[in-house]
Amino acid sequence: MLRGRAGRALAMADGRVRLLGRLLALLVIAGILAGGALLGIYGRGETEMSSTVGDTRLRDRVDLDVTLHRINPPSGEITLDVLPAPLGALATDESELVPKHDLDIYTSSRHIGVLHYKAGVPIALQQVSFDLTGGNIADYPFDHYDPYIEFSAETGGHEVPVTMEFTNHDQGFRSRLRPVKAGSGITGAQLRLSRSHGTLILAALMMASAWGLALAVLGAAVLVVGQRRGLVWGAMGWMAATLFALVSFRDAAPGAPPIGAFMDYAAFFWAELIIAVSVVCVAWFGVCVEHRRWKADTK
Repeated sequence: MLRGRAGRALAMADGRVRLLGRLLALLVIAGILAGGALLGIYGRGETEMSSTVGDTRLRDRVDLDVTLHRINPPSGEITLDVLPAPLGALATDESELVPKHDLDIYTSSRHIGVLHYKAGVPIALQQVSFDLTGGNIADYPFDHYDPYIEFSAETGGHEVPVTMEFTNHDQGFRSRLRPVKAGSGITGAQLRLSRSHGTLILAALMMASAWGLALAVLGAAVLVVGQRRGLVWGAMGWMAATLFALVSFRDAAPGAPPIGAFMDYAAFFWAELIIAVSVVCVAWFGVCVEHRRWKADTK
């Protein structure tokens, strides 16, 4: 009787432990999912943040809607979508996007220095490229840049005030904008561009995965060689497949960083070297073991 009661008590306690373990596992999974969702919302807010430069209290001015369209570190350029909107006496009565007089927008871009808009003609969006300065893509994924953008405007032969509303639509980067006083009638801003949290997390996971795979292959190679198993074709096939799969895995890094970036020296070059040496050692020692076995069998 006592043994039966003790057994039932142990079984009930074991069931409670298992139930508690399952509940804890569900809570951990729910916490991870919630944390990922919050991080995604926060990251989107970081990349799509808007900033305004200039005095918006002025009635007669030109508002520039400037959108960061694309950041291209390999080519050293950023592309901005620029849409001017004359306000007050500078616009026609029909629309803010139709200038009353000829409108010229001067930029600090060395590609397109002046954007010209005819009087009475609806204004169209234009893309302007600026130099991406202050950083080096070799530091990927920790690279950051500090390009400078500048605008001024003339209409009817007179200089007019300019305000700028800047928005980042490149999800791969976070942006910060700092107004710069460049001179009378000139609206300038220093941008601070750095990789988004999503890019940093994925790049870190990729580097950790490369090291994990390399160490797994190294451990398997030590066992195969140490136990003198000969040519284990399954293990060798897996090791060789990992060697070539890592190349494609690395090429999938967000932002397409060039070969020789920080992540290569921190993980991928070493992982490729470890796996390649492991495959060669397993094959070489396997051939030696198989050769000795063959000689022993032929005697």
